[in-house]
Amino acid sequence: MYQHAVACSQAFKPSRDRAVFAALLSGAYASAGVALLFLALDAFRGDPFLTPSLLGSTILLGMQPAADLPVRLDMVALYSLVHLAAFVALGAAATVATIRFAALRRSAIGLPLLLFGVLAVGELLVSAALPGLVDAIGLGRVTLANAAAAWIMGRIVREALEGKDMLSLIDAVSRVTGSIS
Repeated sequence: MYQHAVACSQAFKPSRDRAVFAALLSGAYASAGVALLFLALDAFRGDPFLTPSLLGSTILLGMQPAADLPVRLDMVALYSLVHLAAFVALGAAATVATIRFAALRRSAIGLPLLLFGVLAVGELLVSAALPGLVDAIGLGRVTLANAAAAWIMGRIVREALEGKDMLSLIDAVSRVTGSIS
């Protein structure tokens, strides 16, 4: 059985360009998906850009988390860049894991579930390090964003590594984001 697993992992070797493409695209789209989700949720509450401003002010400036902090567009922009970098790093880790572990390639929901777990642990760590931040945003909203990010990233990593062309990937993301809204 071990030899079969080694043979399967050796047989699947996408090019470095394809792996980098999967990491960058999955991170960028998952980050953008979360940003658009929070923009819609914040706009619905009458406070567009509140969530990234709150995250930026709390994480980058050390302010106390509170839902009544004023929206600062500089914090929105800066936090968006930090968020993008973090998601591209997560996309890179997801890409490497998918290349190395055949079980993640065989299962349509394995990678999204793994990513959701990683994001949930991250949420717990942020809650411990910055008490009140998740509460200020809303646990349900954070969980929804984590689920959306995990699904988008997992789907794009799989399809990019399988060699799908760009139009198929854009179509897949459109289907995923259409099901969120």
